[in-house]
Amino acid sequence: NTDLFYSIYDTKVAYIEAIDAHLLVQSKWEEHMNVMSTDEQNALMDAIYSVLDGCSGVYSASEAIAAKKELFEKYPCYLEFDAQKTKGNMDFTEESAFVYHLTANGNRPNIGLNKVTYEPLTEDETIVTFEYKANSKVESSSLYFANPSVVTTKYITFGDLEPATEWTRVYIDIADGIKEWGWGSSTTDWFRWELSKAGTFEMDVRNIQIITRAKMEEQGGQTINAINSIAADRTDTGIYTLTGVRVEKPTQKGIYIMNGRKVFVR
Repeated sequence: NTDLFYSIYDTKVAYIEAIDAHLLVQSKWEEHMNVMSTDEQNALMDAIYSVLDGCSGVYSASEAIAAKKELFEKYPCYLEFDAQKTKGNMDFTEESAFVYHLTANGNRPNIGLNKVTYEPLTEDETIVTFEYKANSKVESSSLYFANPSVVTTKYITFGDLEPATEWTRVYIDIADGIKEWGWGSSTTDWFRWELSKAGTFEMDVRNIQIITRAKMEEQGGQTINAINSIAADRTDTGIYTLTGVRVEKPTQKGIYIMNGRKVFVR
């Protein structure tokens, strides 16, 4: 009887987690259905309500937790642009779900990024990633950590985004900001992304999210702020790895700092 009691209890707890996931995904993604196709809308509703149906007595505890994880992976908590927190002659339009076209024309264009996570960050979730296209270099980008208000001393600079005609993925290490300012412990924390000190440019950005370092490494990624800071520090004629270790010559393919510049060795 004791085993049965704990089995029922574990299942109920798992159902609550899965139903909460259903509500979080529904609340977030339904706000973007106006820029989704009919097929995309139907797929979203099917995924959401299949979890709810499974929690009517179909799932075991482990199946309910697996359904929650699958739903979060299929419909991640992409960061949302907030028009009320966007300043500095910056305009944007959402062209499809979480895909934005930006136009900057002026001093310090910046964007508010809301609804960062479904749940408080885990200690492993320390990487911001997104894809972008840009018609010109976007110089000196920074992320300000707001919890709940912006403080001008709480930011990291991740450097320049080079011009790109194809979707280009970048990764930004925010571990120091999380550790120093306790950011990410609340789902109401947000970012202010200062794209540049000044300038006129257009760019497209999609699917901004926070992931684990392990997932970044699975994707073969490197953090752009680590690369840029090492490149800035290493102005001599030596060869360095991205962790700042000097080597006689590259021993494997990847990005190295040579003569103060980033070089990809095949």
